[in-house]
Amino acid sequence: MEQQQLQQQYQDCSYSSVTAKYKLHARSEPELLDRIVRDLENQKENLKEEMLRLRKLKVGAENLRNAMEKRRAAKEVNREIDTYERLLEEVQNKLAVNGAELLVLQHMRGCSQLPQAAAAGPAASPKSSSSQSATDGVGIEAHVAELQKQLAIEMKVKSGAERLLESLAAAAASTGGAVANSAAASSPDLVMQVRLELAQSRDKIAFLKNCLLRASQQQQQQQQATDQLAASATATEEPLSVEQQRVEELKHRITVEWRLCDGAQKVAKALQ
Repeated sequence: MEQQQLQQQYQDCSYSSVTAKYKLHARSEPELLDRIVRDLENQKENLKEEMLRLRKLKVGAENLRNAMEKRRAAKEVNREIDTYERLLEEVQNKLAVNGAELLVLQHMRGCSQLPQAAAAGPAASPKSSSSQSATDGVGIEAHVAELQKQLAIEMKVKSGAERLLESLAAAAASTGGAVANSAAASSPDLVMQVRLELAQSRDKIAFLKNCLLRASQQQQQQQQATDQLAASATATEEPLSVEQQRVEELKHRITVEWRLCDGAQKVAKALQ
């Protein structure tokens, strides 16, 4: 019953469910979000340790069962193995819920750290608004660059974990028979850790790609706002003829379209 509830929590994990569970809202302090993330990360480490401990107990019970000759005693060990498998599945479900909530909260924290475009009031001058927008644009560009750097690192981690799993599987297959079982039993922790790292790396890659897409879209919107403010400032400084206004409008539209195209190409390249 508890496992079904955990699986349902994992499937229903969303922004609304996570914010309701941890009582978060738009005006929540950043320190509260950071503290919740730290608690979840500590919980994740504890769950990983518990999973490895149960894995060791299960492997030990399986080895004991294989060494036993009496069926009655083997039945007792089989019940222990079933218990370990049930506990392992429960811990895996808890770890999945923990990872999903962490991704949601980390994305919320990442978006809250993005600089927001300043809304120019009636008394704000076009020049000061343009300067503020340019400053925000630089912050978004730095954030996009950092996301791209993290994504490249996670791609390397994922590739390394996949290669390590393939080499372990090939080594176990090449030894054959009882030797293969002995080799597999001697390194269950390594295989389990690599699989956990691979799953976490895949989740983080998906999370970073989503953040990168949102940041790139915000960067494009910020650039459009900057261009519009610059165009309005130029229009107020010196009057232009109808032909000059048309030329400036076309130049502005070409610049915007070019930047949109360039941003879309960067996003498509990052999502590959």
